Amino acid sequence: TMARSSSTSLVLRCAALAACFVLVLHAVHAEPEAATAEKPAAAQEASPPPPPPPAAAHPPPPPAATSKPKPSAPKQDKPIKKAAAGSGTSVISKAKHDVDHFLHSTEAHTAKSALVLSDVALVMAGIQLQLSIVHENYLSLKAGGEAVAKTHAHMAHVHHEREHLCAQGSMGILSILLLENLAAMWAQGPKKFFKKTAQGVDFFIVSTSLYLEIIFETLTGSQRVIAEWWRFVRIVHGAYETFFHSPIVAPLFNPSFGHGHH
Repeated sequence: TMARSSSTSLVLRCAALAACFVLVLHAVHAEPEAATAEKPAAAQEASPPPPPPPAAAHPPPPPAATSKPKPSAPKQDKPIKKAAAGSGTSVISKAKHDVDHFLHSTEAHTAKSALVLSDVALVMAGIQLQLSIVHENYLSLKAGGEAVAKTHAHMAHVHHEREHLCAQGSMGILSILLLENLAAMWAQGPKKFFKKTAQGVDFFIVSTSLYLEIIFETLTGSQRVIAEWWRFVRIVHGAYETFFHSPIVAPLFNPSFGHGHH
């Protein structure tokens, strides 16, 4: 009986050990399965969301706007500026045309001819007075008495004053003629103005004569002699203008002459 009881207890102990061993194996085998079951769930939670579908290569055009576009304000700055520039140009062109028409009128040529004749007369009077001054100075040196010498010296001074007045009148006339030439040059344009030989020669003689008259008193020696001889050039030029271009005198010699042939 004691042998049976010891064998029975031994069996029970072995059975208990086996049961414990089975439970341990079951627990070890169940842990990897739980880990593998949790990994897909965690992978699903950690995975990023899927990317959006790619956009179309050629998107469809937007629908046409149904609202009417606002009318843009008309741009009037440039047309106004162009119109202003055009009006200014037209005014200047009209002024040039009017000036040129007036300078070629019979009245203007008659006044110019009168001025040229007056200048020629003043130049000739000035030359005569200069000769008188030389003559009076010569008589003053040759006079026997002091009173006679003073008389001739006084007359020489009087002639000099008169010659100075003639020179001043001539400078005034030359100034008017120079302004007339400059006005004609502005109205016609320099190229067209100097294309006419008579106008170019007239401008050269008038401007040179005025310059020499202004500086005449300061000239000495050969320069004064050249200025004196230039007055004869003015006389020839004035005579040419009078007999060939004057509307008063030229038709008396040849009806085909006049200011229209200038």
